[in-house]
Amino acid sequence: IKDAPYSKVEPQDVNTDGVYDGWILTTIDGKKMKYGNLNLSGDRKATRWTFAWGNYVGPGMSGTPTQYPYAWDLSEIADIQGNAVQFYYQPENEYLKVGTWTSPVQYTKASYPLRIVNPEGRRIEFALESKGNEKYDPYTYGGEPDGFMEMFESMRLLQIKVFSIPGSTNAVST
Repeated sequence: IKDAPYSKVEPQDVNTDGVYDGWILTTIDGKKMKYGNLNLSGDRKATRWTFAWGNYVGPGMSGTPTQYPYAWDLSEIADIQGNAVQFYYQPENEYLKVGTWTSPVQYTKASYPLRIVNPEGRRIEFALESKGNEKYDPYTYGGEPDGFMEMFESMRLLQIKVFSIPGSTNAVST
């Protein structure tokens, strides 16, 4: 925003519950960059969740938390005519478990790009694989779910596929 002081940033409360479901940033040329789940077509999964317990936001050990957004990924870039590039994500969600209590909802442990679709329907898709046993700074705890919220990416990019024909299952490039 520092280099574009005339950009407009608008919080979005789609569910009218007082919690921001996302944001829209509009540039001076009319381009709109949309962040988070904003009732856009398709399930973008562009919001990352933690827990809220009334006015407290974070982990807990009993009761019934609600999901509360803590990060909003880019879900769409649209020009002034409405031509939009759409971004989709694959979240990795997890429950909290402490003793016999298990959270009724999940938090977002990690989120990965899944695909990007241009206005004509052409797309690129990202294939992922498990990081496995990393050589540097390995994550070795395997007792999930547990009582800790760990924002940790366990997957890495394996492959990028390019599809030039809308709806096609045959990639033109990998």
